[in-house]
Amino acid sequence: MAYTVDYTDGTKTAILVNDGTVDTTTDLKLIGKNYSRYGEVVAEDFLHLLENFAGGTAPSRPSEGQLWYDSTNNCMKYFDDTQGNSGNWKGVGSMTVQSAEPNGVGESDGHMWLDTDNGQLHMYYNGAWQTISSPLGTTQFVARTRIDTANASHSTLEMIVNGEIVSITSSDAADWAPNTAGVTAEYLENGTTLLNTQFPTIKQGINLNNGTDYLFNGTATSAQYADLAERYESDTELAYGTVVDLGGEKEVTTSNTDLSSQVFGVVSTNPGLMLNSNAGPDATHPYIALAGRVPCKVIGKANKGDRLVTSSTPGHARAVSNDENYNYTHVVGRALDTKINDEPGLIEIVVGVK
Repeated sequence: MAYTVDYTDGTKTAILVNDGTVDTTTDLKLIGKNYSRYGEVVAEDFLHLLENFAGGTAPSRPSEGQLWYDSTNNCMKYFDDTQGNSGNWKGVGSMTVQSAEPNGVGESDGHMWLDTDNGQLHMYYNGAWQTISSPLGTTQFVARTRIDTANASHSTLEMIVNGEIVSITSSDAADWAPNTAGVTAEYLENGTTLLNTQFPTIKQGINLNNGTDYLFNGTATSAQYADLAERYESDTELAYGTVVDLGGEKEVTTSNTDLSSQVFGVVSTNPGLMLNSNAGPDATHPYIALAGRVPCKVIGKANKGDRLVTSSTPGHARAVSNDENYNYTHVVGRALDTKINDEPGLIEIVVGVK
C-alpha cells in the first residue's frame, strides 16, 4: 500500500511513494514497501547527507533549504526556492577565527578570516587575504555618537591612529562642545585625556586634533570662497560686509569716520582661507577679510573700479574721487560692481590697495 511523505512546509504537496518502487522526486531516494535491495539505497542516502551532496554540479532535484557542498568553488551553499526551482543556490558565509593567517589552501573568493590577535577582519580575494578592517583600538575609523555640553547627541566619524584621535568629522552646521562628564576611556582623546582638551569645539567638517603634531600638510589646489580672512576681537558683534578700523576697546571696531587712515578690512561672509580660526566665535572674533573679494556695505553711488574709503556712515565705505585729498592708507578696496543709488547697500569689492 502506497504512503505519503509530508514536507515540513505543510503548503507543499506531499510525495506519494508507491509499493515496490524508489521515488526520486528529491535528491534523496524514498523507498516504497516491499522494495528489495533497500539497504544500498538507505546507505547512499546517508552518505549523501553526510557529504552534503558534494560535487562540482548542483543537485538536480533540490528541496528548499537543502545544503550542497560546491567542490568546484570549495564552499557550502543552500537552495533558495522562493523564486521557483531555477537553481537559486546561495553561498553560506564561511569564517575562520584564529590568530594565524590561513594558508589559503582550498580557500575561495569571499571567505573570511578574523585575526583574533589584532581584531582585524580579512577577506580572501584573487588568491590572497585582503584586509577589510583596521585593528580594533589602535588604528581605525569609528562612527560614534557624542554628547555635547547641552546633552544633545551628535553623530561623528573619528579617525584613530595608534590609539589617539587624530580627527573628528561632523555634519552639524552649528558648533558644539563635547561633554566630558562620565565618559569611558575609549571615548577619551587618547584613552586618558579629556576630549575637550584638544577638541574644545567641534565644527562642521573635519576637525584636526589641535596638538602641535596634527596640522594639515599638503598642497591646496583650490578654495571654495574668494577671500583670505583672519579672526580679530571686536568691541561689538559685527554684521557681514561691515567696514572696520583698527582700534576701539578691542582690536577692531566699526568704522565711522570719513577717510579714516585706520581702515583695516571688511567682515567676511564666507572666508576662503581662515586664519587664527580658534581665537573665538563670530560674535566676538569675526573674520576680517584682508585680501580677495567680499560683499561690502557701501553708501552712495559707485562705479566698477572706483577706489573705496570709509564714510561717516558707520560700517559703510564710499567711492572716492580723484580730486579728493587721499592716499593708499585710506583705501579699503575697489568696487567690482556698479551701484546706481545713494542708499546703503552691499556690492562686491576686492579688498586691499590696488
